[in-house]
Amino acid sequence: MAEAGLSVPFESEPPPSAAAAVESPWRLAWRRFLRHKLALAGLGVLAVLGLSALLAPWVAPYDPNAIDLRARYQPPSWTHPMGTDDLGRDMLSRVIYGGRISLSIGIASALVAVLIGTLLGAAAGFFGRWLDGVIMRFTDLMLTFPPLLLLILLASLFGTSFVTIVLVISAVSWMNVARLVRASFLSLREQDFVEAARALGAGPVRLIVKHILPNALSPIIVAATLGAASAILTESTLSYLGLGIQPPTSSWGTMLQTAQAQISTAPWMSLFPGLMIFITVLSINFVGDGLRDALDPRKVV
Repeated sequence: MAEAGLSVPFESEPPPSAAAAVESPWRLAWRRFLRHKLALAGLGVLAVLGLSALLAPWVAPYDPNAIDLRARYQPPSWTHPMGTDDLGRDMLSRVIYGGRISLSIGIASALVAVLIGTLLGAAAGFFGRWLDGVIMRFTDLMLTFPPLLLLILLASLFGTSFVTIVLVISAVSWMNVARLVRASFLSLREQDFVEAARALGAGPVRLIVKHILPNALSPIIVAATLGAASAILTESTLSYLGLGIQPPTSSWGTMLQTAQAQISTAPWMSLFPGLMIFITVLSINFVGDGLRDALDPRKVV
């Protein structure tokens, strides 16, 4: 029985330290990401670029393929803020529409590469033994080929459509993801929670999908983000070599390829698409760095 003058405390909410201890890992990661100023700036830039590309028919001031030979090689002005090209087409409109192609190829290629790498890395890391040996030796073999040579070979063989370019870029980009996922699975498959699920009768598919893969998502997300930047640069390289998206469809890479002959007489033709590639890749790298820091469990809030 409590003494007079003393009150028996009722159960109340846990102290702030206890609430933080049970906070979701994803919420903690989001809080860490919000403290990364460069990552937030990069995310804002990417949001503007993505919306501009998505709303291109309403944002672009001119038809990107409209030819006006009387307006050829006009420097930047109020009428054409980024100037015009060799056919009198408005560069700003072509840059906006080109962002649709370049960003779509970057995102799609990164997703396909991550999907392939995750499937192969998960199989190698979970099942091990001979399957691990076969997959990893094939991965090592793919890594021995010079990426640019392999890109040129595949693009020459299979063509230059949007889907083909995405598959070609993915074919030379999945190897590092596979090795990363394999390493995560090798570590996680020996953890107690996986052994407990196995003891309760969970099969391989359930163990991979429900228990191991969610705990390996952090490096996969970072790899997908940085892979998009690499894919945009790769598409630009292919287009510059004439093996990417073909005119009159514009991408930032094809615009650079067209501008190389006029780099001294009309430098704005190469300046603006090159600047868009630089800004986009830099922003994606900032976001990737922010995600890497935010998803690192060793980081404190």
